[in-house]
Amino acid sequence: MQEDGFEKRLLELSERARRQSVYQFTDFLGLPEISAYQKMKKGLFPSDLSGGCKDAERQMVRFGSPELFGYEEPFPITCMQAVPLSHKNAEGFTHRDVLGSLMHLGIDRSVLGDICVKDGIAYFFCVSRLENFFSQELVRIRHTMVACSRAEGIPEHFAGESREVSLQAESERVDAVVAKACHLSRGDSGELFRQGKVYIDGILCEKSSRLLQEGEMVSVRGYGRFHFLGVSGLSRKGKKNLLVEIWTAG
Repeated sequence: MQEDGFEKRLLELSERARRQSVYQFTDFLGLPEISAYQKMKKGLFPSDLSGGCKDAERQMVRFGSPELFGYEEPFPITCMQAVPLSHKNAEGFTHRDVLGSLMHLGIDRSVLGDICVKDGIAYFFCVSRLENFFSQELVRIRHTMVACSRAEGIPEHFAGESREVSLQAESERVDAVVAKACHLSRGDSGELFRQGKVYIDGILCEKSSRLLQEGEMVSVRGYGRFHFLGVSGLSRKGKKNLLVEIWTAG
């Protein structure tokens, strides 16, 4: 969606919620769209975000709140599971395989949230209106026949597992921390900023010299994401020991 068109759509949903006192929802948004929303948020009708689970990367916007409307309406998000019909003959599949099979059904990426594979089973969030469609149409992932249905529960660590890592850098500059966390040179790290691939708490980061604050989430498109946990001390050479919590895809 073009940026101007997306911003216009947010304004329309915001105004509709205000005028009708009825919750309005977007479909799932990617990082660039979430960044645009975050920059506009103060000028919109009260709203919040959810992707179906804690720390989800792809999320919906909901305009409205129980305090304003006097009632609660959950996000129209359903967690689905695709289970191999025969685990014995099942071929292992990846996040990319699951996404490819879903997109092959002719749907738009915006109706899908995060995807993970746990113990040979594919899980994915989708807009609730398509629950029956996926149950009927998703019958194969790569060469493996599957049965798709609503998941009985959301798997633990759906959004990925994390590990704490200590890094050394001259400062908390985001480009330096990205370089260390993603195993890149400073030059390659800088290029990611020029390409608009680095987001902090869902907002595009355009200043590579920005200093990270404790608790901020950094997402680097194509490389993953990490929480910045702060400075834990100094090395013998005077560099700062920085703690980060690196997330691995589910």
